[in-house]
Amino acid sequence: EMAEQRLENLLSEVLYEDSDSV
Repeated sequence: EMAEQRLENLLSEVLYEDSDSV
């Protein structure tokens, strides 16, 4: 469970960065 949340957080960060890059 914790690992999943951490993974989601990381994905969210990457997605956020990608959006910011646009």
